[in-house]
Amino acid sequence: MRPAAEPSSTAIAKVGTFTAARYDKMLAAIRECHTVDDCMEAQRVAESMAVYFKQANDDEAFHKLREIRLRAWRRMSDIIATVNVSKCQSQKAMITKVREELGADATACLTDSRIIQLIKLAGVPEANFERELGKCNGSMDAMYRNGHPASIAERVQNQKAATEWEAKKSERETSAERAAIEQAKRQAAEADKRTDDLIAKVKSGAIVEAPEVGLTLTPKAKANLVEFSIMMDRKMHDQLRDAAHERRTTMWAILREASNYWFVVNGYEKV
Repeated sequence: MRPAAEPSSTAIAKVGTFTAARYDKMLAAIRECHTVDDCMEAQRVAESMAVYFKQANDDEAFHKLREIRLRAWRRMSDIIATVNVSKCQSQKAMITKVREELGADATACLTDSRIIQLIKLAGVPEANFERELGKCNGSMDAMYRNGHPASIAERVQNQKAATEWEAKKSERETSAERAAIEQAKRQAAEADKRTDDLIAKVKSGAIVEAPEVGLTLTPKAKANLVEFSIMMDRKMHDQLRDAAHERRTTMWAILREASNYWFVVNGYEKV
């Protein structure tokens, strides 16, 4: 049975106001729908009337009609739920089975994505559906997010994880600070050890420090300068050699000049 609501714009214009009696009449008509086509017609009429009352700035009637539209979708989901898709391995398989069992002609008005929406809507418990009805503004997606047990459980789990993450924020920051301090200590200790090893090698003669340094340095500062020359990569070495060739001087002279500048800038004094 098709719902007793006038689908034409002329009939809608004659409504004037959306009465409680008309609301109840449309709900009763939806409950009597037995085919997908009947439900589709009911939601189309409700949507057309909703547009009219929205333009008339009748918010109460507009929202009631959006509820009716969602109830029509709900009734359609009940019809589709008569098809057992629990053993289908994919959404494509679900869609195919629904179309085969209900008939291609009966489901021709539904897109594949709409069928999946209706299958999801069928999983919303009745109590949840009634509770969320006024909040969803006629949206099946909103109803699924707010009313389906799986969606609710996922939202609760995400909220729990977010709360735990926030609760452990100070603990993570403290742990990160401790790790940074320990790493800095290790790096400083390693640097001191390298410097001490170089100083020992310089004193033992295992490493001959560069002549004509031009500055009075502490043993540790001399070791740092030696370390710089030892750790010079090939590209830097070649650039230093080319610079010496262009200026007709020695590589050590250029290195001494650069080192001289660096130490003076950093507070050392020439002899």
